[in-house]
Amino acid sequence: MQNIIKRVAKGVPMHKKKFVLVFASLIAVLMASSACSGSGQFNNVNNTAVRSSKSNNECYQVLQSAKHNQKIVDQQEANVTRNNLQNAANSWKNVAIQCNARFAQGVVFSAQNTWRLANLSQGNESGAANAPKIANQMESSVYKKLYDFANSTSNLYWNHDPLAKAALEQDKLAFMLQTLAAKDVDNVSLRQSDITATIANMLMHFASSGSDLRQKVYEIPQKNLDSGVAKDEASAKDLPIVAIAYMDCARGELDALNQAIFPTNKDGSVNHSALSSNTNQEFIEILANIAISHIMSAYAYGYPSDSSMIFAL
Repeated sequence: MQNIIKRVAKGVPMHKKKFVLVFASLIAVLMASSACSGSGQFNNVNNTAVRSSKSNNECYQVLQSAKHNQKIVDQQEANVTRNNLQNAANSWKNVAIQCNARFAQGVVFSAQNTWRLANLSQGNESGAANAPKIANQMESSVYKKLYDFANSTSNLYWNHDPLAKAALEQDKLAFMLQTLAAKDVDNVSLRQSDITATIANMLMHFASSGSDLRQKVYEIPQKNLDSGVAKDEASAKDLPIVAIAYMDCARGELDALNQAIFPTNKDGSVNHSALSSNTNQEFIEILANIAISHIMSAYAYGYPSDSSMIFAL
């Protein structure tokens, strides 16, 4: 997996200082519409994991619904409506929630339809100006949902490895955002870093017993910190490092979560009574929303919105 933090041998952490949050400037790019093909990169389904509470038939049905809604979006092209895009985004997210092996596919196509929806003009406010605001609002919203979920849910855990790996990706992103905010990089705030670090903490709270993979401090290349730009391996373009950091985090999350996510007891044994619960589905939806919000943020900071760029590494 590409990661700007991992690509270098030496770097220096920066100290915090206050920074006022402003919205990211949007590079308005159109979504390259994709159909329903998956990616071999994210086919790491754990065959020994507990069976999903949703049957194959139900997964097939939600997948067909997503394909149908995507076909409508693709056929409409420039005349696509907000309702078309919202239906496609929702149906692909439903695929991520209900189909273990298609979590990544569902998240990516849901994010792309949401991004295109955000870029539609709304009254006197252009889509280009509105999209970064929506990305920021999504991050705040998913944080609140996870926070409320944690406060209302006690003694429930999920299989350790996917959550521990996802928490690691969150932790890397939080450190990058903290470092960039300390350097007064435009449109990056300590609040974003704090939200991301808190999400990492909550994911580990819900993980069953096992190792915490987070390191808290990571190496970042000084030359990229100075310029704010780095060479992105997937697109072969020089891009803002904050955009690359968000997309790196999203890729890591998709790789970690593209498998059966199931409730357990603290010791990691399967919690059979919670398998088909609404609480389990709600948690998986929150995980999907976290990844979607990171893809949206990457796009808002200037990452190319072609799905092949996500699945490239």
